[in-house]
Amino acid sequence: MIVSASRTDAFIEWRTAVVDSRPVDFGVGGHGETVLFLHGWGLSPRAYGSALAAVVHRGSRVIAPALPGLGGTAELDRADRNFEGYAAWVTRFLDAAGVTGPVTVVGHSFGGGVATAVARDFPTRVSRLVLVNSVGGGVWSSAGGQERPIRERPWWNWCGSAMVEAAESVHARRIPQFRLDESARCLLSCCGELMIM
Repeated sequence: MIVSASRTDAFIEWRTAVVDSRPVDFGVGGHGETVLFLHGWGLSPRAYGSALAAVVHRGSRVIAPALPGLGGTAELDRADRNFEGYAAWVTRFLDAAGVTGPVTVVGHSFGGGVATAVARDFPTRVSRLVLVNSVGGGVWSSAGGQERPIRERPWWNWCGSAMVEAAESVHARRIPQFRLDESARCLLSCCGELMIM
């Protein structure tokens, strides 16, 4: 059920729907085939304004929710904080937004992992799957070198990998140290929140 509509950014109107009795901010715009856009970790759909507008400009209808725990949407219950839980939430969001047919699902980063789970667990809701720099699926190697399903990778490990990549890019691109310090503080605060989950 759509509760309200707010400001319009060029081609995207920001609205609020209710999923599981909780408000969800989402962007919608355009006409034509529906493209569901699932954003990356630590972001909201508003970060993709120009990309969403480009999809609208090419003749599609775009819908982009703020995923649970991000962009102001309430967290999922602890037991549902996995790709399967997010995928089930996405289908409830589609229902609340009045989307009935299959959609093209575009997932970036963390949203790609969610998109993959939606396609796997709810194939009748997905006409096409587009992954952009996606996580999910596959395996990762734990500290002991043992291959584990990617869904078992702890959040703190994601943050640690991001810090290593940031440090490597500082060396390669000579990013000023103050920017690295700022990035490290941001990542550490993010990891602290994630470890509480």
